[in-house]
Order: sequence, then C-alpha cells, then structure tokens
Amino acid sequence: MIFKAHIPGVLKLAILATLGITVLSCAGPKIKVPPPEPFIGTVDVEALKDHRVLHDVTSFKSEVKVKIMRGKKNLGTFKGALIFNSPDNFRMRVYSPFGSVGVDIIHANGLVQAYVPEQNVLYEGSSPATKAELNFRMDENDKSYNLMALIPKRWGTRIYATYSFEKKALQNRNMTIYEDGEKFAKMQFRDYIGGVPLRARVDMMSGYVLYIYLQLPETGVELDPELFEPFSHDGVEVLPLKRILTEGR
Repeated sequence: MIFKAHIPGVLKLAILATLGITVLSCAGPKIKVPPPEPFIGTVDVEALKDHRVLHDVTSFKSEVKVKIMRGKKNLGTFKGALIFNSPDNFRMRVYSPFGSVGVDIIHANGLVQAYVPEQNVLYEGSSPATKAELNFRMDENDKSYNLMALIPKRWGTRIYATYSFEKKALQNRNMTIYEDGEKFAKMQFRDYIGGVPLRARVDMMSGYVLYIYLQLPETGVELDPELFEPFSHDGVEVLPLKRILTEGR
C-alpha cells in the first residue's frame, strides 16, 4: 500500500507543518484570492511579529490535500483535515485512501504527538519554540522585510526560525525552521484569505517536499478544547518524536 509504505514521510512532513506554527498540496480548486490591503504604519519588529502566518487568526478548520514528493518522484497524495486554535494549537488528521485515519497529530501546550493507528505507535516530543522565550531581530533587503527568532542560551543565542515578508502588505511569504542551529526546512505560503494561506510548500533538507492545500477554511469557529487533549499512553507503544523527524536524514 502506498500510504503504509510512506508513513515515515507523511509523519515527518505533517509534523513539521504543525511545528512551524502553520499549515500547509495536488492542486486544489481555483479560488479567487483578493489582493492584500497595503500595510499602513511603522515597520518594526512588533509589526513583523504581528504579521507572522496565522498570528491574527483565532481559529479555523479546513479539509486539506497533502502531496509528498522526493526529487521528481511523487510518493503519494492524501486527504486530511486540519483544525487550529490560537495561539498555536493544531490537530491534523491524514487519511488513508480507504478513509481510515493514517496519522493523527496534535500540537498543543508545548507537546507534539503523532499517533499511527495502523501500527498502534505514538510518537511524542516537545515543541522547541516553547522551551524558552524567543528574542527577535529584523532587517530588510530590496524585496522583503526579514524577522529572525532566536532562542536565548547561557552562552549567546541559537536561531530558531526566520520569516520573510513582502513589503507592500507584510504578508508572511517564507519561513525557515532550524534544528540545533542548522537549517531543517523551508516553508512557503501563498494565497491568503482571512489571514490563512490556502497554499503552502515545505522543503525539508532531507529531500522530502510537502504540498498542503487548504480547501476553503472556515475561520472564527468554536472548537471543543477536548480535541486538543493529549493521547493516552495506555496500550500503545510510545517512541520519541525525534526518531521519526531524523529518520532518513
């Protein structure tokens, strides 16, 4: 089965999407995306922080399509569902071709869990962004404003992520995530509606590429807090999240 064979790839990329505090394809339906409103005000660190992807979205739910590639090889296309609650609680389910849940991922309160029902395995770890308060710096070039998020350390700082914003409306177009100070993956966001990007691409340094298309997300929805409750350890094999994230690198 295609899905079973590529569970590691699905896990890596879907987890990365949630760790990136963002979402995010096979092509989705054609949707007319309105032009962004120009930003009026002073562009400083606080303005850029406020324009990070999903920063001003309280909640949303959406169907998604996930396409996984490595090089020029298409490893499979899968359907799923994604929910989000501010500030950074996510849950994403990726379904098998037969409609069963292939991977169920929760990112909430600093904990990241990925449950694979077919294997009865739960991968678990912490979100690196919650281990410390982040410090921010900004710079700019001819095409974009850039924001750098740094994790304070006893001896200096370590980079956690960088964000790139187009200059007219300050839309967050790119984000790069680092692991232990080394580049781990790059994300691209396009076609914003209501503060939510409909399209995103995740390039991992290991060679996998994830495309996630949101299908007309509903924003401002009420979501039951229990949807973000952690999975129980009872009766399942619990493995470190880092194992699946570093496998194949």
